Amino acid sequence: MRLIPALLVLLTPFTHGQLPFAPPTLHITNFSALISTSPSIPSHIAFNVLDPRPTYFASINCIFSTNETYPSIYLDGWWHCDPLVDVAFWFEDDFLMLRRVWLDDPSDPRSRVIGVTDKQDTAWSEGTIDACANATASVAGLHFSRTTDWEFPITTILT
Repeated sequence: MRLIPALLVLLTPFTHGQLPFAPPTLHITNFSALISTSPSIPSHIAFNVLDPRPTYFASINCIFSTNETYPSIYLDGWWHCDPLVDVAFWFEDDFLMLRRVWLDDPSDPRSRVIGVTDKQDTAWSEGTIDACANATASVAGLHFSRTTDWEFPITTILT
């Protein structure tokens, strides 16, 4: 009979005093991409990633242009924006994802946290510039843009 109270103690929820973690939301601004139709004009993708948290504030430019090694802006994996501020993106024709690394305790390199967003649908809508479209065809190629900020909540945390 002593075993049952001992089991109840073991099954009692344990709280360790930490506050619940609120995952951050990253913001993309000034998004622009060009899928070139001309071999003399490289395709490119460019945008800014903002982490607005005061303790971990970062504003990073992500820029990629095609070349002989990487002939497409669809890279089939993570592409780093800036090695000093560890932000990476994964862009395909139908989604964009972000990854952000930070130190939970800036004085402890072992407190590394990796935050990853879910895939966000690009939802491109082709048309003319004055028709509120975000995909526009031109002689240079197909240009994609967003006129508003794009929120990317971090949904996966790795420590």
